[in-house]
Amino acid sequence: MNTNRISLLFEELEADAKLPLPKYLRVCEVILKLIEKHELTSGQRLPTESDLTASLPVSLGTIQKALSTLTDRGVLKRVQGSGTYVAKNDTELGDLWHFRFINGDGQKVLPVFTKVLAVDRVRDPGPWTTFLGKDGHYVRITRKVDVNQEFSGIGQFFLRGSEFDSLMEYDLKEFEGVHLRDLIQQNFGRPTNRVVERVAAETFPDAVCRWLDMPFYSMGLVCQILGYTYKDKPLSFQQLFVPPNVRPLEIREQQPAASITKCNTLRSSIVLR
Repeated sequence: MNTNRISLLFEELEADAKLPLPKYLRVCEVILKLIEKHELTSGQRLPTESDLTASLPVSLGTIQKALSTLTDRGVLKRVQGSGTYVAKNDTELGDLWHFRFINGDGQKVLPVFTKVLAVDRVRDPGPWTTFLGKDGHYVRITRKVDVNQEFSGIGQFFLRGSEFDSLMEYDLKEFEGVHLRDLIQQNFGRPTNRVVERVAAETFPDAVCRWLDMPFYSMGLVCQILGYTYKDKPLSFQQLFVPPNVRPLEIREQQPAASITKCNTLRSSIVLR
């Protein structure tokens, strides 16, 4: 990556009165813009800290703070003795299941299979509106989630229609057996850098009850996964409706930048009582 390009973008931000940002955040914005434009690609090495300091009107400390900020967000990866690289999010997050069902002794992860029920446009407001922000419509991918052929749940994945409406043209088979966050990254260049999980016992919507052949107003476990991309911008809203069952549900939190894994196990049959 040519440092002249970085310097030019930094000057553009400096001249933009609408962005009264601290110096280190301006450096972050420049790097993020280069990644979004694919001028910096996954696995590519950035210029050294000294080269960046020489090309920009900022101190070494400012450069280090900017790189550390992007590393903490999972955008960059710093390798001791080698340099700073654009994180390979496709491999770090590709096999991530935040919610996994396990057998009674916790020794085996139960297999999960998905079947696409519908891909449609949603204009009604909902919790996805609060997270993703107002939009003309949202693309919703609804899948039936079969756990070890023992019971089924419903998963719904929401994206802003203004950015991802072309998904409506996909064949339904393209959504079968894939991690939707991977599909979004591979086809739109938008990785999920951070997620937040929420779990609550709630009454299922009527449509979910129909899909699961449950009486209306049935309660179950509702898991929400809020996905963030570059600049910590909301990217996807996902919810999973799980009916009462006897299988423990393991909630796994992974932080790509720090490689920290925390596991909490909930027995969904107990939570729902």
